Amino acid sequence: MKTARLVQILLPTTDASEASSVFEELAQELSAHFGGVTSYVHSPAEGRSKTGAHTERDDITVVEVIADEVDPHYWKALRRKLERDLAQEEIIIRSQSVELL
Repeated sequence: MKTARLVQILLPTTDASEASSVFEELAQELSAHFGGVTSYVHSPAEGRSKTGAHTERDDITVVEVIADEVDPHYWKALRRKLERDLAQEEIIIRSQSVELL
């Protein structure tokens, strides 16, 4: 079996009209760079974050790719771009080791 990295990007989808072009551009970039991309757009995923006494709720789209290796510089630059383009304080990008069966 082959071991690889599953990289997931958690994106808020509360304003789909603005985010649509950002998501399309992201899907094209990741597909070209990694040979494919999966987006869970209609999943019942929800994110919550607490700031002081206020809890914020976001609907979440999960975008993921399989990579042989993780280049921290690539992902850091992509995270900063997404934060800027989607006007977010923080976008979560995470990776985990997976065995391809």
